[in-house]
Amino acid sequence: MKAIKLLILPTTFLFLLACGGKANKTNDNSKKWFINAYKDESLEELRSTFKSQAEDIDRLLTLINLKMEISPSTTFDQSSNEGVVKLDSYPLASEKKIEEEMSKLAANYKFIQMVDENGAQYQTALPEDFKKPPIFGEGIDDKYKTVLSSRIDLNKIFLHDKSSLDKKQIMQTDLDEPARTKSVKLADSVNAQLNYEYVTKTRKVVLDKDHLETKIGNTPVTLKQLGNRSATLLFKGPSDRILLVLGMDKTGRLIETNSTSSNSAPSAAKQKLLKEYSQLLNKAVSNLDKGKYGTTQDLLNDLADQLPNGLSDEENKEVNSMLSSYHFYNDVEKVVVYVADEIRSGKINVTIKNEDVIASGVSIAKGDKKDLFGIIGANGKWLLTPQFKNLQAINSYYYKACNNKENSMDCSYYRLDIKNKKMISFSETALKTFAISATADATHVSVYKADKNDEYANVGADKGILDKDGKFVIEPLYIHVNISGKYIYAIRDVPGGHNTITLFDLKGSVVIPPTEDGFTIKQGIVFSKLMTKGGNEAPIYKTLDTNTGQSFLPAGDYSLYNDFDKDNFILVKSKNTKYYLSRDKVKKAYKGI
Repeated sequence: MKAIKLLILPTTFLFLLACGGKANKTNDNSKKWFINAYKDESLEELRSTFKSQAEDIDRLLTLINLKMEISPSTTFDQSSNEGVVKLDSYPLASEKKIEEEMSKLAANYKFIQMVDENGAQYQTALPEDFKKPPIFGEGIDDKYKTVLSSRIDLNKIFLHDKSSLDKKQIMQTDLDEPARTKSVKLADSVNAQLNYEYVTKTRKVVLDKDHLETKIGNTPVTLKQLGNRSATLLFKGPSDRILLVLGMDKTGRLIETNSTSSNSAPSAAKQKLLKEYSQLLNKAVSNLDKGKYGTTQDLLNDLADQLPNGLSDEENKEVNSMLSSYHFYNDVEKVVVYVADEIRSGKINVTIKNEDVIASGVSIAKGDKKDLFGIIGANGKWLLTPQFKNLQAINSYYYKACNNKENSMDCSYYRLDIKNKKMISFSETALKTFAISATADATHVSVYKADKNDEYANVGADKGILDKDGKFVIEPLYIHVNISGKYIYAIRDVPGGHNTITLFDLKGSVVIPPTEDGFTIKQGIVFSKLMTKGGNEAPIYKTLDTNTGQSFLPAGDYSLYNDFDKDNFILVKSKNTKYYLSRDKVKKAYKGI
């Protein structure tokens, strides 16, 4: 708890004082916050906390104002190639590649509509398991980013009742916050614009003991520390144009970083405020040592009256700096910084669907009473008034309500009967021994036999698929079941043998009988293995598109492989010829080997 307070106090404290302006010595909010934050601590605990905070503030201010610190090179190992990279120039993705990747990104966005008594919020997001393309530089192996930023803006909202809301009726800010509308009607889809910025030209900057400063855009950059396998840079403004930081050893080799860390460095006005606060903390420690205070309340009341002046509006506008520390695989004598020198913007229009609302025309909504939820219809009126505590939507037809119980979750499961306006508890039906493991799609869920004494009962348990009416489409006989578009695939553990996998349609009819390795699903395409007449030749594959339920290839054509290659193509056999086909159905000639 103390460690958390130590980290958050300077920032929170500055925020509270900034709200007060310079007219007052301090404001009531900062006094109240300060007293409430520490009222439960003993005098001994406060002495330790205040001493640590003062020391941390002093160290931060010392580093910010340090002219330059050179550490002796004691760890240089010329024989080691660890972390050494060869880079003639910063590799940027082409504009064509950027547009292709951003189009794929836009197509994967989902949105959630959250309804409460004040209107509706619209939160757009990528699926949790979606991996952003390498051009963002966010993956472990993605070293070179080209896209600096992206955001989604809503242009129009299409409601379930066929009406719509235009941009004037949508409230959205530049901050990363959900868009809002006053309307509580349910939305089927939104028309949105994905805006992004990308780099078209870079510049290489080298900093060392003889060249301590440079300017990146309007941001001054200063080398504050160098040596002992590390360097520290101070950015007096935005650092979003920094693409890559490398070290350079005495032989001219480029060395990668093995770790980085960054801390906000307060503006000059905030530094002054922090210095005054540090002095107040040191004074409190001294007074505690002299036995001045009899109780915690005496100490806090005394300090609250002495809190430094708040910031003026002009001072509060000053941008904070950023202190970034870089640690390298070997000792370095220079720091090489690749920066974005030319930036362009792009945009892609996309329609994002809310499959749950499209399928059902209802949604969960929060009432005006705390923690009570109900079900709202497409017209914005209550189908079921708020009466459920801790209710969570699994999809529009299935829900759960969970409570903490002895370090585990105790959950009740429900099915919504929309026609009869009823929430039916599993405990009142033949499903009373089952729990929901996951949503399968907008109208189906995966279930397993539950054991309330074992929170891991779903691991390895037999699972099945329920439809929106609570009927089993797939009986609970499989160790894994899932829906991919128009199909259900189910894996079954066969005693004494290998697992088998079966492909069903959404009504539970078998499409591909149980097989050990008869098919795979890649990028929404089912590759179903067909043996050739002789049986000794390489197999060919029939293809099904899970999105359409139809063949991916023309009749009589087969894939020679069961996955797309690195360029997103499959090799197709068509009678006596062959050709390549991409996932987007772009055809390319086959020239042979």
